[in-house]
Amino acid sequence: MPLPDLLFGTAEKLDAVVLPDALPAFDLPHLTPEQLADLDKGPGRVATPVELERFADASQLNNFALYFAAEGSIAGVIYQRIRCNRRFAIIYPDFATTLRANYLVLRDSRVTSPEKERILLHAYELMARLVDRDDLGVVDSKGRVCGRYLWQ
Repeated sequence: MPLPDLLFGTAEKLDAVVLPDALPAFDLPHLTPEQLADLDKGPGRVATPVELERFADASQLNNFALYFAAEGSIAGVIYQRIRCNRRFAIIYPDFATTLRANYLVLRDSRVTSPEKERILLHAYELMARLVDRDDLGVVDSKGRVCGRYLWQ
């Protein structure tokens, strides 16, 4: 698929997607009262962040694009229950909407471009900051953090 013909569901070209900055903290100056309330009644805030493995290119991310599958799909039902993904949707709603609207392009391994790689790597870095030690599956039975938690 030629990249210039690729239009996102938001009518943005792949290279026009604006990447949001990572939040320095999860408090009022950085989030709205509504976002904080949604975090508190939903997935919870990140109390104990963990360090996850970093990747150099998007091909190493395995099935990371599945986090942005449609809600009604099998993958969507599974991945949208994961707490860090729910936090991502609350904290970065516009970016999450763009990613979900363009899931098929992001998931398609035949579509390769520096823009797609840039978007997926950035989304991974943002979501990795939203993983809490107490989230289900983050820590194994021996008390070790699964460095590839998002690499499911």
